[in-house]
Amino acid sequence: MSPTAPEDSLPWYRQFWPWLLIFFPAATVVAGMVTLWIATREPVALVKDNYYKEGLAINRDIAKDELATKMQLRTQLDFDLDSRNTRAIVNGPFTGATLKLAFIHPVKITLDDWILLQRQADGSYAGPLPVQTDRWYLELEDPAPAEPWRLKGEIDLRKGHTVLLEPNQG
Repeated sequence: MSPTAPEDSLPWYRQFWPWLLIFFPAATVVAGMVTLWIATREPVALVKDNYYKEGLAINRDIAKDELATKMQLRTQLDFDLDSRNTRAIVNGPFTGATLKLAFIHPVKITLDDWILLQRQADGSYAGPLPVQTDRWYLELEDPAPAEPWRLKGEIDLRKGHTVLLEPNQG
């Protein structure tokens, strides 16, 4: 009789090959559970439920951009991160009492927000800065328009605090 037991006589759980064969399916199950947890943690916001209606509405959105071009509207937005204020200077034939500024996050729909900017005595518009320092798509429009127009742009508040919104930008 030999002093050490041959490998074949060891119980299965002490051998290498069964564990190698069990590892890959077990790792796949764990990866699947992690993927499921990530997928259910937040709602999917990159796909719209009513994409067909939004596709039909794109012509109205293009008309808003074309009207801003026709009116030759331009707006400079200044964001003061210390006082958390937003200031807009409109160049063009707009003299309304308020402006609607939408902050659209590129990834998380739950962070989207908008504010109304009120006309000030000096002709500029001002309002609070409701969002965190991050990258944002911006949409500026008249909240009660006779003829709807829109200016679009983009800013990364980590890198800059001023942006010029022009027609057909963004």
